[in-house]
Amino acid sequence: MNRLLILVCLVSLAVVPNPTCRPAPVKITPEHATLSAGARQQFSAELRKGAAKEIYWSLLRGSGIVSKTGLYKAPYHVPHEIVVTIRADLEREDTGEKEHGIVDVELQPGSYPGADSCCSTTQSRPPEP
Repeated sequence: MNRLLILVCLVSLAVVPNPTCRPAPVKITPEHATLSAGARQQFSAELRKGAAKEIYWSLLRGSGIVSKTGLYKAPYHVPHEIVVTIRADLEREDTGEKEHGIVDVELQPGSYPGADSCCSTTQSRPPEP
């Protein structure tokens, strides 16, 4: 049984860049989030081994805004359930190599109160009263 597991891990290492038999090099917290329109979620990222000198956040898929500190702000209008993918790129302090992690955010349909007066669905601040 152990030999089979080792064989499966070795084969998956050759085929899949991040197999389930080893953890991702970057840990993002929280690992998943479900938000409503206009909501915010703070994410943090760290290397599982070693220290990072820089963290860069970006949106891979979906809408909204992620700041350089990892604060995600959902759009004010979400017409249907959407999955947003956020990426954290970390630069290793010792070698300068880059590692990355991703996290999915599930957006529930709806509108932020007062959002009808807004023109954009990706603005970074609430509408003026």
